[in-house]
Amino acid sequence: MERRQKSQLDAPGTEEAVTADEKLASTSNYLLGRNSSAWSSGVPHYAKVRYSNVYDGIDVVYYSADRQLEYDFVLAPGANADAIQLAYSGADSVRVDRNGDLVISVNGQSLRQMRPKVYQLDGEVRREIGQGRADRG
Repeated sequence: MERRQKSQLDAPGTEEAVTADEKLASTSNYLLGRNSSAWSSGVPHYAKVRYSNVYDGIDVVYYSADRQLEYDFVLAPGANADAIQLAYSGADSVRVDRNGDLVISVNGQSLRQMRPKVYQLDGEVRREIGQGRADRG
C-alpha cells in the first residue's frame, strides 16, 4: 500500500487569521451538482495566502514561484525564529543533505526543500542577509 507524506506546521494552537493577498485578474466558477443555489461563480484568484501569527509574531505566506509551491516565514521585530517547527508524517526518512537542503523520502520518491534563506525587506526589495538552517529534531 502506498503511503502519503504530510507536512504541517507544528504550532502550539495559536490564533491565526487567513487572508488572501495580491488579487489576480482571473476567476473560477464552481458549478457542482444540480442545485444552482450552491454554485459559486466569479470566485477570485490570489497570488498569495497569508496565515498570520502561526507562532508568536510569525506569519507564513504561501505562493507559487516557477510552478513550485513556496513559503516564507515573516518575522516581526523581536520574534524568535527558533519557534518555527515543521512536522513530517508518513515519510520513510527525513534528512539534511550536505548542502543544507531537507530531503524527505517516501515510497522511493524524494521531495527536496531547499536550504532556508534569510533576507530583509528593503521596501519591496528582498536583500539576502544569510542562510538559515534545517535541523532534524
